[in-house]
Amino acid sequence: MSFILGFIAGEGSFQLNARKNGKYIEVIPKFSIYLKDNDEKLLREIHSVIGVGSVTLTKNGHVQLQARSKEDLSTIISFIDGSYDKFWKNSNKKEKYETWKEIVHIYLDGETTKEQKVKMLEKGKKMKGDGRKRDTKIDKHIKHIKEVEMQ
Repeated sequence: MSFILGFIAGEGSFQLNARKNGKYIEVIPKFSIYLKDNDEKLLREIHSVIGVGSVTLTKNGHVQLQARSKEDLSTIISFIDGSYDKFWKNSNKKEKYETWKEIVHIYLDGETTKEQKVKMLEKGKKMKGDGRKRDTKIDKHIKHIKEVEMQ
């Protein structure tokens, strides 16, 4: 377990995906690990231990573990919580994980309302991203939700 927690601290990615689907914005938290395809066996072993998501080979020679379902995201939090302070005390991912976890808890709280989407996106701006370009895109999604979906 120590190895896997350390591996997640180094290679894991806590994300918030937002995309337009028709006139609505979908906001979905995601956890992933993305590696070269020669690490497929290792990633499959990690997958078997944590038991979430799916492992897929990508077109560009990588292998990826992705978890998006509410059940999988809840399992990831349960797996990490309680132990991460011990293993992540010097990791820059600790703050990002904490923000992501807040987002996931909003997402797990029943049907995702328009207000919850805005709240998740606003928290998502705190997570390290691509800077101003990412913030501008998030702001556009928030504006769309407030102007189109909340009417």
